[in-house]
Formats: sequence, structure tokens, C-alpha cells
Amino acid sequence: MVWDNNANQIVMLNSDETNDFEPYWLPMGQILACDCFNVILKEENFDMDFIIREFLLQSIDEDYEFTCRLICVSYWPESCTPIKSAFDLINKVKAYH
Repeated sequence: MVWDNNANQIVMLNSDETNDFEPYWLPMGQILACDCFNVILKEENFDMDFIIREFLLQSIDEDYEFTCRLICVSYWPESCTPIKSAFDLINKVKAYH
């Protein structure tokens, strides 16, 4: 879906620091081969409320690539989270767009 729609941002509304699932990407710099494209984790940035990962998606058959950013919201869905946190998320997404 990301490849088919050239999605340049994904917002994950749960912390990926929980042990509920394994990472679905390879360590930085390694190539994950899919059907018609490769995925490479290029950068990881951790801050207080967000984990931001940038992936490079490269076509196997054509000279085409694009970057997709995964924004993981580490505080979601805490019921006691102030409404300001939701606006922080919106502003973070806008800043990268």
C-alpha cells in the first residue's frame, strides 16, 4: 500500500517500544527485499514523545525511489494524555510534510 500510493508518511498510534510485536524492518542499512522494491532503514531519531524512522524505498526494475517517514507516537493511547499532545502530533506531521 505504501509503495502503490507513494506514501511519504505513516503515523503509528501506539508505541513500538512495547513487546507486543517484533520490528517489521531490518536494522539500519540492511536491505529488505519485497516483490518489486527494496526497503532500507536510513535514519532513526528518538525524542521524548516520538520515534521517527526514515525508509528509502527503491524499485528493483526501474530507476525510481522515494523516502517514507514512520512517526511512532510513544505516548499513545494514554487516557491521561493532555489534548496538547494531540496537537504536538499534528504539528510534527505538518512539519515533515
